[in-house]
Amino acid sequence: PQFIKPPTKVMFALPALLPALLLVVVPCEAGIGAHGIRRIPTRAQRARPTAVFDFFANALGGGAGQTLDELRLVPDVWPQSFDTPVELSVRYPAWVRSSVDLRDVRSFGDTPMEGAGLLRKRGVTVMPTQVRDAPRLEWQPASEATFYTVLMFDPDAPRVDAPTARSFVHWAVVNIPGADIELGETRRPYVGAFPQPGTGVHRYVFVLFEQRDGKCDFGPTLPEGDWMSSLDLDTRAGWDPDAFAREHGLEPVGWQCFRAECDAYALELMQSLRSGAS
Repeated sequence: PQFIKPPTKVMFALPALLPALLLVVVPCEAGIGAHGIRRIPTRAQRARPTAVFDFFANALGGGAGQTLDELRLVPDVWPQSFDTPVELSVRYPAWVRSSVDLRDVRSFGDTPMEGAGLLRKRGVTVMPTQVRDAPRLEWQPASEATFYTVLMFDPDAPRVDAPTARSFVHWAVVNIPGADIELGETRRPYVGAFPQPGTGVHRYVFVLFEQRDGKCDFGPTLPEGDWMSSLDLDTRAGWDPDAFAREHGLEPVGWQCFRAECDAYALELMQSLRSGAS
């Protein structure tokens, strides 16, 4: 049989094209660099193999992620979809574990090697360990004189197939001037995700509300309290974000969402909450 020899020009062209192809398909946390070329992952990004796959998914998936309907937030939380003209950026600390302690099984295996960092898409799945610390929220306010409210809640508490505590509030900050959340009134300090074993993959939703009537007096609907007390745990559970917004003239203008299921940190956090409530 006769063998067909590939064209010489094609054979010489392939090695020259490989670097360009790699630059196009290899993503990085920093996103698109100068001249639209994506940079290769850093050493920290290569520390956990699944992170590389996450970068590919973010690079090739496109879009902002799932919608309110696709995440079943309509009708679970809101009766119908709404426009969100404001882009809400949620960025968790992107810590990196520098080593593995062979004496502690929690330091390897399913324990993540890095924090969640920027939530690039709605509906991404993370681990509670990765979102244990409060994130940095950013948005473009309508004006510096506009006031906002931020809520983070779990509509799947205590379990996905029986959400009898829907919705459990994980964070509540009201009367935020402009986009400076530090100047707002924190009525519920941040507490991370703590879904328990066998309860499914929970949704955790951030909603940015514009306060149409300016600075509000939220009164007893957002009582002050110690987030580790039993009273506070009770007042965090069973909230209706839609009814709360209608009661106080709040208009949802931006949102973000991630999913999470139980890990070792979630068990430890739940134990701390129970100890504080006793």
